[in-house]
This record gives sequence, structure tokens and C-alpha cells, in this order.
Amino acid sequence: MSGGVAQGPTLSGTALALSGGGFRASLFHLGSLTRLNELGWLPRLDIIAGVSGGSIIGGWLGCCWHELEFRQGVAVNFSELIGLPIRRLCGLRIDVASLWSFPLHLRGNGSRLGLLFARHLVGTRSIGDLPGSRSGEPLFELMATNLLSGGFVSMSTHGVRDSAIGRLPDTDMPLSRAIAASCALPPYFSPLTLRTDPGNWQLDEGERMLSDEQFRRKLSLADGGVYDNLGMEAVLDRCSTLLFSDASSLFTPWNWMARDRMVQLMRANTVLTSRLRKMRKRYLLEQRLGNPGHPQDGAYWGISSELGNYGLADTLTTDSERSRSLAYVRTRLSTFNQEEQGQLVNWGYALADAAMRSYQSAEGPPPVWPCPEQSL
Repeated sequence: MSGGVAQGPTLSGTALALSGGGFRASLFHLGSLTRLNELGWLPRLDIIAGVSGGSIIGGWLGCCWHELEFRQGVAVNFSELIGLPIRRLCGLRIDVASLWSFPLHLRGNGSRLGLLFARHLVGTRSIGDLPGSRSGEPLFELMATNLLSGGFVSMSTHGVRDSAIGRLPDTDMPLSRAIAASCALPPYFSPLTLRTDPGNWQLDEGERMLSDEQFRRKLSLADGGVYDNLGMEAVLDRCSTLLFSDASSLFTPWNWMARDRMVQLMRANTVLTSRLRKMRKRYLLEQRLGNPGHPQDGAYWGISSELGNYGLADTLTTDSERSRSLAYVRTRLSTFNQEEQGQLVNWGYALADAAMRSYQSAEGPPPVWPCPEQSL
């Protein structure tokens, strides 16, 4: 099944969620997508949802979807069309370039981020250019958070949808701006403002829906990870098979605390966010993917996962201090050197291979390091 996702009690189809995590996530997901492609699973996907770093590679995959040459379910030009441009982008200092023009305390650096994504990756494309409107192609969705309504926002070829308001069927939003909104994590990047005509919205009904038109005049879009870094909200109740590639940050303990109240506030927010993410992940693994009585199944692999937990005797490598250290690599939109890039791509590839073969009985050619010079 492709292009049409079942609604209601009968679920069908396959969804892939690409988590946030800056360039680290983009590179990790590149490895995951490389192995999914080799296993013939890319054309089987009905929804591809991206958050932050996942939106970067998800948006680019959507841009290039119709240029991929599939032979027996495998895109033979995936590396050239998807891999090389993403790795070039991850060699740039996007965040520094944005903050250089618009210092931290000034408004506008979020918009500057969009200009940089346009220049270095997606050009003048709009969200209306993403696949998902025709049968036989997956629906690509980029996730953000509306700081005003508190809603989870998806941007796709169907327009902009806020979970607290409804849907705006406007597809003219620049794709670069949508990706920037998905990556704009406060306070490092300012939210992107989207001004709209309240009369153009198609309102949803429900107890918690906001009907006041003031919420439809302006949206303040920030990183999708503020609401849900894993991308669960985008796919959870829409398909029968759920795949999650997770490069989210781990919680890092501190052995000191500054007296600066702003630092204390940011630390408290980090603790709260990490606990909420842990609860979401636990619910996913225990109540959905790990529940034999639930109608959904799927596979999860995370940057902090261990290959030994997948129960396979022939994994591509074994867990090591080097592989464990990748979970603590920075999540900035800053320069990643060739060694860092190769290791992150390889780790995403190895984990996706183990998870898919273990939980989905995926079959394909034997796994081979995509970046052999940085084998783990």
C-alpha cells in the first residue's frame, strides 16, 4: 500500500519516523535509510515524518523522490542523490552562519536559518512539491511546534495542520522555511512566524480545539522536538507498521550548578524534556511495539541502542566504547568532519539492519559498511 493511509479502527500501511537531533540525526538517519533502501523497504513506506534533523533529510528525500531509480524495490542512485548532498550540508556551520548575522538576543535568526537551507539544499521548492498527493507515493511530513497554540504542527503537500486548531490548505510555504521551523530550537534560534488568513483554515472539532480566530492569524513555529522529538504524534495511530529511527539526545548528568538563573532555568527545562521523552519512548516500546495484543507492530532503533539486544548472531559489528560514544556527539547544525560523518552513518546503518531483520524479518543483501573507512 502506498499513498493512502487507512483511518479508523482498521490500520494498514507502514510509517517511518525520523527523530530530531541536528546534523547528528541527519547523518544517523542517512545510514538507516541506506539500509532500508537495500532491504527494499523505501517504496513500501506510506508516511515519512521528520523532526528537526530528521526533517532535513526527510525534506531532501521528498525533493528527490521522483528522481530515484527503483529497480526491484531498491533505489540504485540513492547514495549520489541523497547521501552526498546531505553529507555536504553536514560539513557546513549552518548554526554559526545564522547566529553571525542575527545574534542570539535579536529576532530573525530562525528566518536566516531558512535562507541557508534554501541556499545549500532545497532551493526554491515549496511544501506543495513534496510527494503525498498522488497514489503510489509516500506522504512526507515535516514537524514543528506552535508556541502560541501549543499544537503539534505538520507541514506537507496537504498544507499546514496544527493539532490544536485545524488545517490550512496552503502549500506555498517554502520548503526551506518549513525545515527551518522544524529545527528552530529556542533560545538558540528564534521561532518562525507564519501569518495567515483565519478564514482559510479548515477547523477541527473537539473539546480542546481552539476556535478563537486570533490563533489562526499568526503561528509561532519552533523545533518539532519541543512537542515530540521522536515523531510519534505524526504516525502513531495511522499505520499498522511503525518504524522509528531515533537519534535523540541522551540526558547528561551535571556535577555542578551555576548561580545564573537563566542557566538554572534551561537546565530545569532539559531535565523536564528528557523525562517526558523517556516516558514517550517507554510507552511506544511497551504498549505499542512490544505489546503482542496490540494491532500495530514495527521496529525501533536508537543511537543509544545496543546491537546485542536484537538477538542476532550475525550483526555487522559488536557494541563498543566507540559505538556508545556516538550517543553523546553534539546535536548542533555545525561542521561534522568526515570521520564523524562516516561513523554516524555506519551506526545508523548497522542498527537499522539489526532492528529490521530482528523485528520485521527483512531480507536483502548482506550488510556492508556504507563508509568502510570509518567502520565501527
